[in-house]
Amino acid sequence: MRTLWLVFLNGLVLFSPWSQADDSPTVVAVVAAMHGFHRDHPSYSYQQLYDYIASLQPDSVGVEIRSEDMAADKSYLAKNYPAEMIELAGRYGQRAFGFDWLGNAIAGQPIPADYWQHLEVKKLERQLAKDASFQSSRPVLLEKLQQQQMALLQSATAELFPVEQYGQLTRRIDKLYADWLEHSPYGAIEAFNRERDRQIAENIIAFVSQHPGQRIVLVMGADHQTFAIEALEKHFGDSIEWLSPRP
Repeated sequence: MRTLWLVFLNGLVLFSPWSQADDSPTVVAVVAAMHGFHRDHPSYSYQQLYDYIASLQPDSVGVEIRSEDMAADKSYLAKNYPAEMIELAGRYGQRAFGFDWLGNAIAGQPIPADYWQHLEVKKLERQLAKDASFQSSRPVLLEKLQQQQMALLQSATAELFPVEQYGQLTRRIDKLYADWLEHSPYGAIEAFNRERDRQIAENIIAFVSQHPGQRIVLVMGADHQTFAIEALEKHFGDSIEWLSPRP
């Protein structure tokens, strides 16, 4: 099952045709944070995340916050976003930008105080968790793959993560999860997750396209990262190169 807090990291360098026209290639590093998991992680703490991002010397930092919420006060942000995203938005100020999407119904508007309680996909997730009859049909392999994902997260560091292995697991889980929920009352959960990935990728591609020659660091969750990297590669073609070799 797709969860919004499962995350990892990797960097990539993007050299596009339009950026090659001058001598300043556009550099994009995709760094995944582990949200609350950073708090007690022995090798990937909040501070290690912040230090790693700083070491990349970014001109711009993209965070998992909606663009319309970037100027909101911290109490509002704390109710809706992970702590490290809020911290990074504050640290980088005008150099930070938001790329998240949380539904068309609230686009351009503040997130209502009761949004997470009444959002249909969240209600469906809570209902699914309590539906013992439907849970009995949950694929056994789904649980095993999620355990493998967790093992990768537990050994993660800020510099290295087996991105290709985690991405393969993510795609297998996505397929199993989609097949399981298809034609059930819970199909809207997967549809929302797919649309969020698509919107995040579009927002990132738009920013990168509009800022040639910059050094851009994108911070996001693992499930989003796999899709975002694939979208960047598809949009910019062979001009995308990894910042460092895949582990």
